[in-house]
Amino acid sequence: MDYHRPLVMGNGHPKVHIALVLSPAPGRTEDPASYAESPLMVNPGGPGGSGTTFVALYNKQLRGAIGGDHDILGFDPRGVGATTPNVNCFESPDTTGSGPNADLFNRFSWVIGGREIGLVNSSDHALAQNAVRAKAVGQLCKLNSDAQGKDSIFHYLNTAHVARDMLSVIQAWDDWKLGSSKRAQAAKAGRHAPVSDPSQHTRMNTDPDTPTHGTQGKLVYWGFSYGTVLGATFARLYPDKVGRVILDGVVDTDGYGEAVWMDSMVDADKILDKFYTYCHEARWRCKLYRQGDEVQDIATRYGQILASLRTEPKIVFIPGFYTPVILTASDVHSAMFAALYNPIGTFPIMAEFLDALWTDQPVWVFVTTPVLWLLCGEVQLPIRPDDSTAAISCSDRVKSGFNETLPQLQYRFEKLAKVSSFADVWLGLNLVCNGWPIEVRQPPDTSNTRPVPESAPINTSFPILVLTNTLDPVTPLRAAMKVNRQFANSSIVEQKTEGHCSLACTSICIIGHIRAYLNEGKLPPAPQLDSPDTGDEKVAFAEPVDYLHEDPIHGDWTRSWGNLRHGFFQQLVGDKLDDRHPLRNMVTGQVLGTEGESMASSRQLR
Repeated sequence: MDYHRPLVMGNGHPKVHIALVLSPAPGRTEDPASYAESPLMVNPGGPGGSGTTFVALYNKQLRGAIGGDHDILGFDPRGVGATTPNVNCFESPDTTGSGPNADLFNRFSWVIGGREIGLVNSSDHALAQNAVRAKAVGQLCKLNSDAQGKDSIFHYLNTAHVARDMLSVIQAWDDWKLGSSKRAQAAKAGRHAPVSDPSQHTRMNTDPDTPTHGTQGKLVYWGFSYGTVLGATFARLYPDKVGRVILDGVVDTDGYGEAVWMDSMVDADKILDKFYTYCHEARWRCKLYRQGDEVQDIATRYGQILASLRTEPKIVFIPGFYTPVILTASDVHSAMFAALYNPIGTFPIMAEFLDALWTDQPVWVFVTTPVLWLLCGEVQLPIRPDDSTAAISCSDRVKSGFNETLPQLQYRFEKLAKVSSFADVWLGLNLVCNGWPIEVRQPPDTSNTRPVPESAPINTSFPILVLTNTLDPVTPLRAAMKVNRQFANSSIVEQKTEGHCSLACTSICIIGHIRAYLNEGKLPPAPQLDSPDTGDEKVAFAEPVDYLHEDPIHGDWTRSWGNLRHGFFQQLVGDKLDDRHPLRNMVTGQVLGTEGESMASSRQLR
């Protein structure tokens, strides 16, 4: 748990047990030597995303998309998912007499209690109410932490700790595969020694057994969204341990540790504008379109739907349960924000649902746990809900001193509202860290976790590959450009689409570059930048690698990628809306929307 202490048994040296799921490549045997030099480790984002769940559910899709001979390793970072100890603030450390589902009952009761408040600008008192509820959760987590004593996991949850855990996983893999004595001999022989001379970085892998291209003892990694913070942090702390690192949907690591992520949403409204544009282009195939519409007419119609719900929320019902649900403008607006992550999958769903509201059709909603009496019996869940998202992100922001008064928060909202119409959603997601009361202890040698603008680019033992979309709702292109500059010889590929991470679109070009990088050590040319520091310039597109035009099985690649995209966004988008959000399952494409009509996520507006 604490890397300042020796790794020995005993009550004075508590440990974190990292949950791992390994999907071996075909042909592996019981002999560890039959496995790859390094596993491909995957982090689906968050913070708080479960890598074990992601790999367990989608390992076939991952393997079909990336090809190669990879052993794919999903892991739950400390505090997340199946890793222990967990960070469930709603579960008492002393569960005597509390019942089998006390934590679930407490959590859902708390969520239900906040449903009527809405987003931070839904009323004159909404910001104050949301702010105090956020602080209440922080204080609840501190009560839980204090009950666990000085060795509470809450003190050891920041990203630097997780990066050090990843290094431990790499070392454990080597010990298992080679044996500790052989690993020491290999290190002494220089098989995975650091490359200090930038000129040794090559764009083509001509000799995979050289120290530059070998991955033994190094990180092979694909991180999405928050996973890019984790990957970049690892690369800063252990640059000589970078084997292959893909940063996909890149968070601005300059701003990640700040109180509120103010610059994350510079492109969110541009994607909302695409919703109106694509609906107009699709004409009758978009349910919200009307004959003779211009783009602005569709935008106006959406605004009128929200205004109508602010005046009079809609009464809807849960199929199979005699429980009414009040659908508010906050519900629809936050659902639209979640839809920006995956426009191809969710824009058609939102258009159909909005049309139902506009024409006053019957609407059904599906809530994950519709009534609390279901918790009276023992509920068996493979992974229980936790508070790792708040605990990790707030631990990473403790140094920012985020502890603001209501007028200060109001000023922040007004400033953020000038950037995006989704400022109400975004500030609400950030509020939980306001006044976070738990002390965070740093692991050793972690002073280099955040970049300094004046510092020279970091030389990693193999160049990093950065993937970005032209428009991303929360990790804009400019953030990818900034992070790309922070690592010497790294390459960047811009996908001309909108949505979150490269999975937002099925692109043979992107798939080809990922395959070339992971399987052959090939990188696209370094980007040609228009200016040294603005972060706004476009990336010079890299040409697809040659063999893409000759390979006859592109269909298998794209099918695997498409299925991976659907699963990734079901998990990701679902996490952006709380468990009692009436549109949560609709936005992820798992259920019917308007009565009797399919809301299949494969339908596209264009």
